[in-house]
Amino acid sequence: MASYLNLNGTEDSPVSTQDVSRCLHDSRFGDWIMIVDNVDDDAIMDREEPLVDLIPTNTKGSVIFTTRSRRVAASLVPADNIIRVDDPDSNDARDLFCQEAGLTHSELCETEKTSVSGLLQSLNHLPLAICHAGAFISGQQIAVSEYFEMLNAGEDAKALLLDDESFPQGPARAKPVLLTLSISLDCLLKVDTLAGDLLSFIACVSPRKIPKSLLPSAVDHSGISVSFLTALGLLRSHCLITADSDNQTFYMHAVVHLAARRWLRSRSQFHHWIQKAMKAVLECFPTAPSLESGNLSSCAQFLPHAHAVLEYKDFPPELDLPRCLLAHRCSQYLQITGRYSHAEWFSRLSADLSGVVFGIDNPDHLTKQEDHGTVLYRNGKFAAAIRLQRAVLENQQRLLGEHKDTLSSLNNLGLSLQGQGQYAEAEHLHRRALEGRQKKLGEDDPHTLASLNNLSLVLGTQERYHEAEMYARKAVSVKRRIYGRENLATLLSSSALAICLQKQGKFSEAEKLQREVLRSREHQLGKRHPLTLNAKIGLISTLADEGQFARTEKLARDHLALIIEALGPQHLQSLLMAHNLAFILLRLGKNEEAERLARESFLSRKRVLGAEHTDTKASEELLDDILDAIKEDMATTEKETQASFILTPPGASKVIVKEENLDEVNTIISLDESPHDLNETNSKLSEEMFPAVPGNVEFDSTTSIEPEIFLTCSSVKAMGE
Repeated sequence: MASYLNLNGTEDSPVSTQDVSRCLHDSRFGDWIMIVDNVDDDAIMDREEPLVDLIPTNTKGSVIFTTRSRRVAASLVPADNIIRVDDPDSNDARDLFCQEAGLTHSELCETEKTSVSGLLQSLNHLPLAICHAGAFISGQQIAVSEYFEMLNAGEDAKALLLDDESFPQGPARAKPVLLTLSISLDCLLKVDTLAGDLLSFIACVSPRKIPKSLLPSAVDHSGISVSFLTALGLLRSHCLITADSDNQTFYMHAVVHLAARRWLRSRSQFHHWIQKAMKAVLECFPTAPSLESGNLSSCAQFLPHAHAVLEYKDFPPELDLPRCLLAHRCSQYLQITGRYSHAEWFSRLSADLSGVVFGIDNPDHLTKQEDHGTVLYRNGKFAAAIRLQRAVLENQQRLLGEHKDTLSSLNNLGLSLQGQGQYAEAEHLHRRALEGRQKKLGEDDPHTLASLNNLSLVLGTQERYHEAEMYARKAVSVKRRIYGRENLATLLSSSALAICLQKQGKFSEAEKLQREVLRSREHQLGKRHPLTLNAKIGLISTLADEGQFARTEKLARDHLALIIEALGPQHLQSLLMAHNLAFILLRLGKNEEAERLARESFLSRKRVLGAEHTDTKASEELLDDILDAIKEDMATTEKETQASFILTPPGASKVIVKEENLDEVNTIISLDESPHDLNETNSKLSEEMFPAVPGNVEFDSTTSIEPEIFLTCSSVKAMGE
């Protein structure tokens, strides 16, 4: 600063800070701006000589302080001089990144543009992290997509990329993101230990949507103390967390979250806090998730935090049981809400931990394994489900005999076999389960009624619709009497009955039932739940079977798009809907699009279900029908583009060239002659066939001539000129 101010000292009397200060106080030295950066430590304000007293004052001078602490800002300047700097929006973040990386966004390919967008979202538009990423990419001369891929490789990889010391060859201007943040965290801990505890806890759960009830003070104490509110306020004032408008839900910046986790590990405290977080999440997560209890919204609130703590693998053995219980609750919630692919990770973890906790022959362990088998079945992984369910059934029969859990295993194995197309064995197991449940549980027990429903379904797959209808009607009747018309269990049987009616051509009653099921499921489960999606597939299928193809085409297209969005393109429901849409398009004559959909459905079903599965064969048959229709269209088109000659001698009625004349006509007009003048050709035809009369040729469609010699306007159009 002294050199900028042209202050020259001597060896005996060097320039001092007081000299610089006096100079800046003096307006004769002209205009100046001083930036005091990163004033984040509250302790600075408690010094004997406050920071603000050290700053020169001058009418020609201006001072800018940067700080993460609202408290520091308020102590330095009046409130109306405080400017809050939010994270940049997507456009500003992109421009900042491209500037640091030395890139021109408009010149990037689409893949790199997508990577830029994903990278900025991953960094939550944090300027410090954006500058570091851009400088690293520029210094290392790597593609954005390559950096983004490394960033997503895991927590350790992300930390490595955001730490300059790991890349000493990187550009000097790249800021050490995690180091900068860890210094702020150290300062925070000195000011308020409870704030440090809250920060440590939040670092172990998901950084998004953190309920206040999950935080340590809310979990450990009956009331919320002043010190707790003060600690939260300190975290917010340092911009380490933000809150919703109601101050009941908190958020932590993703990069700050990563820095806090690394900070805990550097202090050997992560293991301690992840255990506290796991116990807190278990205490908050509802014990028995169910639609009837109304606790699903609470499950949704705590699910991300459950996943965050359960991902940690180095818990002590005494926490295996709590982890098992928490994973099982998460699996139950996800199954209820139809998110089976997400449920699989939790159900597998619960089953694995239960074997460690209870032992492999314990009924509780077998129950957890059975639950995992059900999730595999729901995800269409029938072979894996069958292997697990057969093992469970064998152990249950050995340990429990004809216990109700054994009957449940019979039922569930029957469902998986049915899914794989092994209908005879599936029917046998469903009948065993039904008979056993009728004896042990009674005719009106929910499990007995479930067996009635499942037996109806497996009979329907074997085209034994009359018998299937009988079981389905019985199940619907009893369920409506016990549970009511709109109960989810009742709707399952109503749907099964509708399928039987549809296959027997009883479309009116089937459509009425399917509309009722669809309406109730949309109301109770939402439009994207797999059961709701399946109900609409059934309704569209019935309308198509009635011949309402034009009406159902848009319904089918929209529904296929929704299923793919909700469940993915390779889900069995997506493949079923694609198959049905292909059938509708075939009936509407849109054969090329129908072929594409049918081929995709066939190949995917063959890969997932196997070549011998009935669904795969159904797709193969549909594809063959479409290919036959395309061949017929081609033959018809070829025939329609052919024309016949009508020769009209003057003074005579029209004479149609018959089949026996065609060879002669083709001989007269040869391909080699390639005539262009119609009158010349007409005359030649007439001279050969009616030599005494000048000729007049008119093309008609009553007889075929080789299309290569067409000369009419319609022929020109057919040949593409």
